[in-house]
Amino acid sequence: MSEGSYNVGDTVPEDLLQAAEAPSIELEFAVAIEIIEGYGGTQHVYPLEIVEDPEDLVTPRNAADAPIDVEPGDDTNLYTVPRDLL
Repeated sequence: MSEGSYNVGDTVPEDLLQAAEAPSIELEFAVAIEIIEGYGGTQHVYPLEIVEDPEDLVTPRNAADAPIDVEPGDDTNLYTVPRDLL
Protein backbone atom coordinates (compact mmCIF):
# COMPACT_ATOMS: atom_id res chain seq x y z
CA MET A 1 0.00 0.00 0.00
CA SER A 2 1.27 3.49 -0.80
CA GLU A 3 1.94 5.93 2.02
CA GLY A 4 4.24 8.83 2.69
CA SER A 5 4.88 11.59 0.18
CA TYR A 6 5.60 12.06 -3.49
CA ASN A 7 7.20 14.93 -5.39
CA VAL A 8 6.34 16.48 -8.74
CA GLY A 9 7.34 14.06 -11.51
CA ASP A 10 7.25 10.92 -9.34
CA THR A 11 5.38 7.96 -10.85
CA VAL A 12 1.88 7.45 -9.47
CA PRO A 13 1.41 3.96 -7.96
CA GLU A 14 -1.34 2.06 -9.82
CA ASP A 15 -3.10 1.12 -6.56
CA LEU A 16 -3.52 4.84 -5.82
CA LEU A 17 -4.78 6.36 -9.10
CA GLN A 18 -5.31 5.30 -12.70
CA ALA A 19 -6.40 7.02 -15.88
CA ALA A 20 -10.11 6.24 -16.23
CA GLU A 21 -9.92 6.00 -20.03
CA ALA A 22 -7.01 3.56 -20.15
CA PRO A 23 -5.48 2.20 -16.94
CA SER A 24 -2.28 1.46 -18.86
CA ILE A 25 -1.47 5.20 -19.22
CA GLU A 26 1.48 5.95 -16.94
CA LEU A 27 0.82 8.91 -14.65
CA GLU A 28 3.13 11.22 -12.71
CA PHE A 29 2.33 13.67 -9.96
CA ALA A 30 1.79 17.26 -11.12
CA VAL A 31 2.04 18.59 -7.55
CA ALA A 32 3.74 17.31 -4.42
CA ILE A 33 1.37 15.23 -2.30
CA GLU A 34 1.25 13.45 1.04
CA ILE A 35 -0.64 10.27 1.78
CA ILE A 36 -2.12 9.57 5.18
CA GLU A 37 -3.42 6.11 5.94
CA GLY A 38 -6.70 6.31 7.81
CA TYR A 39 -8.98 3.95 9.63
CA GLY A 40 -9.42 0.61 7.87
CA GLY A 41 -6.51 1.22 5.53
CA THR A 42 -8.16 4.04 3.57
CA GLN A 43 -5.55 6.22 1.87
CA HIS A 44 -6.13 9.98 1.99
CA VAL A 45 -4.24 11.84 -0.77
CA TYR A 46 -3.58 15.52 0.02
CA PRO A 47 -1.77 18.00 -2.25
CA LEU A 48 0.80 20.30 -0.64
CA GLU A 49 -0.77 23.21 -2.55
CA ILE A 50 -4.39 23.97 -3.46
CA VAL A 51 -5.61 22.50 -6.76
CA GLU A 52 -8.98 23.05 -8.43
CA ASP A 53 -9.78 19.48 -9.38
CA PRO A 54 -8.56 15.97 -8.45
CA GLU A 55 -7.35 15.57 -12.06
CA ASP A 56 -4.89 18.42 -11.34
CA LEU A 57 -2.98 16.12 -8.96
CA VAL A 58 -1.53 14.09 -11.84
CA THR A 59 -0.50 14.33 -15.46
CA PRO A 60 0.21 11.64 -18.06
CA ARG A 61 3.93 10.89 -18.46
CA ASN A 62 3.36 11.06 -22.23
CA ALA A 63 1.82 14.49 -23.03
CA ALA A 64 0.01 13.01 -26.05
CA ASP A 65 -2.29 11.19 -23.59
CA ALA A 66 -3.58 14.46 -22.05
CA PRO A 67 -6.16 15.44 -20.94
CA ILE A 68 -7.29 12.61 -18.69
CA ASP A 69 -9.84 11.76 -16.04
CA VAL A 70 -8.49 9.97 -12.99
CA GLU A 71 -10.01 7.10 -11.11
CA PRO A 72 -8.93 6.59 -7.49
CA GLY A 73 -7.97 3.13 -6.33
CA ASP A 74 -10.07 1.16 -3.88
CA ASP A 75 -10.18 2.82 -0.46
CA THR A 76 -8.52 6.01 -1.77
CA ASN A 77 -9.86 9.51 -1.11
CA LEU A 78 -8.58 12.50 -3.09
CA TYR A 79 -8.49 16.03 -1.74
CA THR A 80 -7.86 19.38 -3.42
CA VAL A 81 -6.51 21.30 -0.42
CA PRO A 82 -3.58 20.56 1.89
CA ARG A 83 -4.46 18.64 5.03
CA ASP A 84 -3.32 21.45 7.34
CA LEU A 85 -5.86 23.82 5.73
CA LEU A 86 -8.86 21.60 6.50
